[in-house]
Amino acid sequence: MLPGHFKSYLRDRWNIIDQAMYMIMLLAVVLRFTLDDDEFMAARYVYAVDLVLFYLRVLRLYFVNKRLGPKVVVIGRMVCIRRMARLCNAFVDYCSVFAIGWQLTDSMYEHYFVY
Repeated sequence: MLPGHFKSYLRDRWNIIDQAMYMIMLLAVVLRFTLDDDEFMAARYVYAVDLVLFYLRVLRLYFVNKRLGPKVVVIGRMVCIRRMARLCNAFVDYCSVFAIGWQLTDSMYEHYFVY
């Protein structure tokens, strides 16, 4: 009887996400206390992945709510993957233009102001 319940438990995607979230959090805690200061960024990356899964889990709670559930669905339909990719590309383009301009002006003024 128990294996049947376990199979029905694993049919739900959110239960699998929960188990992955718990395992990744355990891995992050182990990495946090075993790695040196130089390698600590690996633990932070694992924490970040776990945080994304946690946010997905929290968003699931809003789907249950009568008032917030439809709004989350509408926002999800409005924000398309292609639009987000275009926005990210535009943001990177603007940042790179700003960084290049900053570097050019900084190197130009470096020659004029000698201390």
